[in-house]
Amino acid sequence: MEDGFGQSLLTTEIGGAHGGGASLTPYAQSILEKFNRLITVLDREIQANFIKSDWTA
Repeated sequence: MEDGFGQSLLTTEIGGAHGGGASLTPYAQSILEKFNRLITVLDREIQANFIKSDWTA
């Protein structure tokens, strides 16, 4: 997936006494923030234009 974005999305730490782990890079965090804003806008549009529409006409 990182190849498609052209940047690293995760930073990793090898395990050991504290177990290692992975974290999102700032770039990946910005992608998630943009995605969440997109979902919010889409949800509002769906609610306004489809859910409340009169489908019986």
